[in-house]
Amino acid sequence: MTFTHASSLALLASGLLVILLYFLRPRSRRYDVSALYLWQAVRADPQSRAATLRQRLGVLLLLQLLFTALIVVAIAGPAWLRRSAQVATAAIVIDVSASMRAVGPDGRLFDEAQREAIHRLEELAATTVAVVAFGAQCKVVVSPSSDAIAARQAVSALEPTWQGDGTGEALVAVLRGIGGETFDRVILLTDRPFSIDIPGLETWIATDAENTAITAFHVRQPGASSDVEAFVRVQNAGSTPWRGTVAVSDGTTLAETTLSLPPFAEDAAFLTIESTEALAFTASIAPSDGFPGDDVRYATLPRSAEYVVRWFGPEDPYVAAALCADPRRAVVIDYGGESPPSNADSSGAALPVAPDLIVAHDTTLRATTSGNVLLLHAGLEGLLTLGEEQEGGEVRAMVEHPLLRDIDTASLRVRERPDLQLGIAATPLLVVDRIPILLTWEDSSRRVVAWTPSIQRTNLPISVDLPLLARNILDSFGRAPTMDAIRWHSVGEVIALVGFGSILEIRDPRGASLPGSEGATALMAETPGVYWITAERGRYPVAVNVPLSESESSGIAAVEAPLPSAGAGPVKPLPIWTAFAALALLVLLAEAAVYHRIVPRRAR
Repeated sequence: MTFTHASSLALLASGLLVILLYFLRPRSRRYDVSALYLWQAVRADPQSRAATLRQRLGVLLLLQLLFTALIVVAIAGPAWLRRSAQVATAAIVIDVSASMRAVGPDGRLFDEAQREAIHRLEELAATTVAVVAFGAQCKVVVSPSSDAIAARQAVSALEPTWQGDGTGEALVAVLRGIGGETFDRVILLTDRPFSIDIPGLETWIATDAENTAITAFHVRQPGASSDVEAFVRVQNAGSTPWRGTVAVSDGTTLAETTLSLPPFAEDAAFLTIESTEALAFTASIAPSDGFPGDDVRYATLPRSAEYVVRWFGPEDPYVAAALCADPRRAVVIDYGGESPPSNADSSGAALPVAPDLIVAHDTTLRATTSGNVLLLHAGLEGLLTLGEEQEGGEVRAMVEHPLLRDIDTASLRVRERPDLQLGIAATPLLVVDRIPILLTWEDSSRRVVAWTPSIQRTNLPISVDLPLLARNILDSFGRAPTMDAIRWHSVGEVIALVGFGSILEIRDPRGASLPGSEGATALMAETPGVYWITAERGRYPVAVNVPLSESESSGIAAVEAPLPSAGAGPVKPLPIWTAFAALALLVLLAEAAVYHRIVPRRAR
């Protein structure tokens, strides 16, 4: 027997109130007697006191207590647990999260769950069956149907995803959407326990596999160095010690070390890959275990594979062609607008990566602009201001400098040059009438090269020196250091493609182009690996990993829900509160009869 409102049983304490009121009721009567001394002896007699107490603890008190108890039990909602004659409706819910790919003592956990699901379908012989795939994206595989064969085929065709676990709220919503309130039996087959409030829910938990996982992997490029530093954290979630190798690769170079982990412990490794131009990296551990999905992790440097130039101001085809002329590097020019914000694109959206070079042409950059900056007849707030145009003259080199390598300064012609107002100590490289026309400086937040005359007022557009000067400028700047922002994307996560510009194509880790990726605004990866995004602003890698939640071991061995006998249905409560209410009424009638029988006798 069970109670639907078990907390109501606390009302049994009201029996104490019944006892108190019973004994407080006055029972003494006045009688006229000739003398008192005879009655004093009776009053002091212990036997007389015991008789009086027995009289007070009479049938009426017992009946009143019994009535109170029966009413309280009826309020608590007593019910007998019984099995129905048959199962009318059943739902098979199979966990399709990535952890079900793990291999346990009896094989792959998902295969084990599939066999159990088919066995349950045959045993239940329900008239209506539904099949639900339970994961980060919970979905109905077979709607409630009487076709048992279709249900078994659907279970056999299921495969685990690379996504994370589903939530109880999502499962409840899906079941309610297909009639979950009426399911006689809901069987959840999974590898870990869930706290889900569903009537008739029974959980079957597969044998858990011990697991060692990479739980963190990040890469960064310190400063302007071409080296890449990697951080890898490894966790041993098993009950036995683990000793193995941790390796990081950029596709050509491998850096590795050895770790030893006691049971249920974790440690980290720091590795360096020297002189690499790669943007995508892989971390792995060996030996592999029952769940290889978290033995390999992916990370990327947040920048484009091409040399990205952000251009502000009017376009100049001569300079643009010169920047792209060097065959040693692929240059992508992103025209960002007339006046650039310091760390955002022209629409105000935060940039996903730092550009390698900012070019300002016939405009003024904000003082907060950082990174590599090329000013072409442009200013920088508070540091470089262009004045009125003056007549040009002979160009003279002031120093030998890498920016002037292979350039014939004697052949340069400048018809007009502006006056300058400098707010910083700069190094003049070329001057006209002692006024710098090419200068450079560096501070804590940027490196700047400034060409002050208008390109159209010089002979550079028709000179071989323009592509040479562009080559020297790009060589001196190099690639911009990557940002240190740590980004860990998971399978099934919606990744917003903000700040890349218009998306042209997305390729998956196998190199296949994703259908409908042109013009996409978000990416939801279905498999782990490195995705390549080709956009107007360059080609960018995005690393996607198996969710960290799938690396958590439940630590629970196989637990099977009790299998009912053939033809037996689910356990259902049978309310019996009416029986207790009827008994209470009978006791009340009996108490009234006893009372009316005793009172007249006492009156006599």
